[in-house]
Amino acid sequence: MNRFESILVSPKSLSAALQSNSPSQVVPVDCSWFMPGSKRDPQKEYQQRRIPHARFFDLDKVKGESAYPHMLPTRADFMKEMSRLGIKKEDHITVYDTLGIFSAPRVFWMLRYFGHQQCSILDGGFPRWLKEQYDIDSGQPKEFEATEYNVPHVQIDLLSTYEDVVAIVRGKKDVQIIDARPSDRFIGAAKEPRPDISSGHIPGSISIPFSTVVDPSLGEFLPSEDLKNLFTAKGIDLSKETVLSCGSGVTASALFTALVSAGHSGSLSVYDGKVLHDNAANFNRIVE
Repeated sequence: MNRFESILVSPKSLSAALQSNSPSQVVPVDCSWFMPGSKRDPQKEYQQRRIPHARFFDLDKVKGESAYPHMLPTRADFMKEMSRLGIKKEDHITVYDTLGIFSAPRVFWMLRYFGHQQCSILDGGFPRWLKEQYDIDSGQPKEFEATEYNVPHVQIDLLSTYEDVVAIVRGKKDVQIIDARPSDRFIGAAKEPRPDISSGHIPGSISIPFSTVVDPSLGEFLPSEDLKNLFTAKGIDLSKETVLSCGSGVTASALFTALVSAGHSGSLSVYDGKVLHDNAANFNRIVE
């Protein structure tokens, strides 16, 4: 059972839950990741300051066997990492990142995929936590007692494959595809950050840049009703099966969170970046 009423949690609610922690724990998890070239080290920043009792989930290390970053890990690797972090199946996990809303939704989606339903996102992330002056820990984190975390099965319907996308493009499946990348990359006017991927977009997909679902002045997701209005204005049917895509699965996961918050009731999945990269040559043939 979830400890919070919404998947989006305020610093006030998280702080209160941490202060009243009981056998059914609330565990903060720092999921910070930065774009290549940012010259920031998320693990070093975690060691310098973090939410009390937080663990650090490294998206660059907990990943599938691919040359590309933060791809979906195997079930075995995910279980190993959760066990190492001392997390139990009954724990409620609240993910956050140091940019506000960026990489934390990727881990939120990953948790859902691996069947951990008791999870939420700190809305506004660590910047909001600091702004509202809640307690922080600093220095070398303590070692957490390892657990025996198990994943009986994955939620396969949360993941879309290359074959799924091709079927949609060819009209074999009536599904909406939403692209979370900036509009200039969507229309092909700007290059992709990674040289082996062309810009442009999957035929028939709809552009809703990740930045539009976040309030730029607050660094928080827009209110649920505003998100609902935004998606509806873009022609999105909130009851229809929807696939989310981007460059590598990070910002698509933010749209996943935004759609859940907006009350999307149809099937909702992320086209994992690993599938895009592993099929890059074929994918380019169906990009407009």
